[in-house]
Amino acid sequence: MALYNPKRTAGKLQKVVDAWQAIRPAKQFAGMTLEQFKAKVQPSLETRDQLLNLHNQATDSRTLRRQADA
Repeated sequence: MALYNPKRTAGKLQKVVDAWQAIRPAKQFAGMTLEQFKAKVQPSLETRDQLLNLHNQATDSRTLRRQADA
């Protein structure tokens, strides 16, 4: 049974984009141009960035709380 792995998914997306740009940037795959593919995966990438920002904010807040408690 394969488990969902967000890091692996992000890595695969980046690998596809990098290879597509390097090898055949003008070629269409699955009926999409590179720019269309990037636009389609953009919500996923933006959500990952948002989650990273929230994680960093939580870490900073815990640090501030620990300092205030001391």
